[in-house]
Amino acid sequence: MKVNRKHTIIIIITYALLIGISSMNFLFSEEAAKTKSPVFKLSFIERLRYEGWDNAVSLNNKIADTRSYTRQRTSIMAQWIPDSDIELAIKFTNEFRYNFNPKDQTLKMHEIFFDYLYFKWKNIGKTPLSITVGRQDMLFGEGFVIADGTPLDGSRSYYFNAVRFDYTLDNSNQLTAFVNYEPATDNILPIIHSSTIPDQALVDRPEMGAGIYYTGKFNKTVIEGYGIHKYEKITDFFPVKNNTETLGVRVTQSFTPAWSLTAEGAFQFGKVGDNKRKAFGGYAHLDYKFEKTVPFLKTATLGGVYLSGDNPSTDTYEGWNPVFSRWPKWSESYIYTLIRETGVANWTNLSTVYLSLLMPVVDTMTFRLTWHHLMANKFVPGFTMAGTGKTRGDLIIGKLEFILNKHTTGHVIWEHLNPGNYYFEGANGYNWLRFELMFRF
Repeated sequence: MKVNRKHTIIIIITYALLIGISSMNFLFSEEAAKTKSPVFKLSFIERLRYEGWDNAVSLNNKIADTRSYTRQRTSIMAQWIPDSDIELAIKFTNEFRYNFNPKDQTLKMHEIFFDYLYFKWKNIGKTPLSITVGRQDMLFGEGFVIADGTPLDGSRSYYFNAVRFDYTLDNSNQLTAFVNYEPATDNILPIIHSSTIPDQALVDRPEMGAGIYYTGKFNKTVIEGYGIHKYEKITDFFPVKNNTETLGVRVTQSFTPAWSLTAEGAFQFGKVGDNKRKAFGGYAHLDYKFEKTVPFLKTATLGGVYLSGDNPSTDTYEGWNPVFSRWPKWSESYIYTLIRETGVANWTNLSTVYLSLLMPVVDTMTFRLTWHHLMANKFVPGFTMAGTGKTRGDLIIGKLEFILNKHTTGHVIWEHLNPGNYYFEGANGYNWLRFELMFRF
């Protein structure tokens, strides 16, 4: 692949300017330490990734399904805090890829877009009420229902265009309410991109949501409860209206300093077109911290996940809707295998039993080894890779995380799937690899 000289010059100049600007963060931080208000913060984040995988989408070695590329994501964020209760934030991000395979994809700088643009006001009228208006990230619990507002651009962004209210009842109880809207592509705020690059897809179709989320702490128990409404608009490509109502509870219980149990379950109702929706999803995991009682082991986790699948023989739609959580929660690679079934990271009709071991390597390095036995709750004969059974396969994940210094972190991930009889006879396994460095200033 030939690299355009103009693009190369732009990359070098941009990186030099961003690194130079980011170094100003130390000056602003030093001045902020001397004064109580106002405070101005400037941050710079650079994420460098290499990703490579073979036939993770098709599970077929005979198809040209191999991918190998780098991902460069650059962000600059400015925060102005005139006093302790007011914050204005703006963040610009760009991510582009250099493809080694397939070689027919040329280098493009892609969009520079507003990743954040929000106003936050805390303690309104001297009450424990806060409001955040604008483009912002939102993550609740472990991200089972709310984590990513822009799933179709991968980890390029996660933002929600939202109005969020947080009310602190006391030190142990908090209530959050929000309303959000996400267009199929970003037509809310200006973007900077070449005219040869189409606008980045964010969601399958325009969608709106609203929710209430409660968190309460009672001694060694944390209880979270929520209700979420999601509406997906009718489009030419998706001619069926989709209304999803989700009611759920998450409980975390610490039994001893070593033992803890987390469980979350949610029921869904609403409509898919003219058909009623009735679905269930949940997970649970038991965690044990070794506290140096066993050499080379830090934490062991035994868990399970259940996401209901649709029964095509009924008029009711029983398939779980991941709401705002189409992200790599359980696997970085298997989200691609889901593309030909329900769409990228569209977690549904899936259950798994898994075991995970977290092992310290050195003080600044850990290794996590995870095994999943993946299953389908309903057999779907119509999709392109259908087999004869309900066993999706066995997935092994190894993740090495490290800290080089206070500004630099990274990880290496390897994943391997051995497909089961849910897929066509002779389906091939895949290997998936990522190397990442993250710089923060």
